[in-house]
Amino acid sequence: MGYAAGYKKDVDLEMLDPTGVVVEKWILYGTFLTSVDFGALGYSTDALADITAELRMDLLFPDSPMMKLALSAAFAASMLSSSLSAQIPARMIGQLNAVPGGYTIQEIEDQNTVYLQMPAGATFVVGNTVDVQGTLRLDANSPQVIFEVASIANSPSYMTVGSARLGRLMEIRVNHPGASQFFVFLSLQGDHTPLESYAPIATGTLWVSPIGMQTIAGGPMVDRWRGGMNVPNDPSLVGMTYYMQAAVHAQPGPLTFLNGRKVTVQQ
Repeated sequence: MGYAAGYKKDVDLEMLDPTGVVVEKWILYGTFLTSVDFGALGYSTDALADITAELRMDLLFPDSPMMKLALSAAFAASMLSSSLSAQIPARMIGQLNAVPGGYTIQEIEDQNTVYLQMPAGATFVVGNTVDVQGTLRLDANSPQVIFEVASIANSPSYMTVGSARLGRLMEIRVNHPGASQFFVFLSLQGDHTPLESYAPIATGTLWVSPIGMQTIAGGPMVDRWRGGMNVPNDPSLVGMTYYMQAAVHAQPGPLTFLNGRKVTVQQ
């Protein structure tokens, strides 16, 4: 196929109203054609020709200045997250879990698990979705990431995801007080990219890998949004694991990344 720079292009996908005004726009990054069907042509008719094209892209998300800046920050931060030689400010929203010897704040239990160092006298309930702020550092004796918590509180903003079963709807809910724009992201890999250094553009932690991340839902909401994603009835998907996360943006604040969830496709 040659070098990616020669065949991958950025594509603008626009939805128009009856007068031709753009009402919604999505940006497809690293896009290339996988197939094109030009249909049948003939001299016997002057009807419009139907052209069908299939595209494959690296990234897909709505066109908004806030989203562009936040994702640019995420890519930059992900390049640095593997070498946290000093403490950096961080904010994490997620489910508080108890593990032997301490606590974690992530539903995604893998190599990216972040361990919490709680302040003396802090009150919290295991299982709640919490909003914690503090600093991240690498453990000197292991490759584990330690979060030194400065404050912890229950979070009114969170995402829940139902089970993913073949041929069924996987329910997704996003909760955030007031009016806002929401986004739901999906990736094949988990991550822990702190975004607090990029305030006021973005806040929170990116729990999904920005590499290959896709936006599967988004739009305006008030207090809560409920929707879902159809899981294809394809047996080859059984056992596949996906990482999901929601983000909300309420003017004039930053784009806030909520908790992450890991889902595995079941029969």
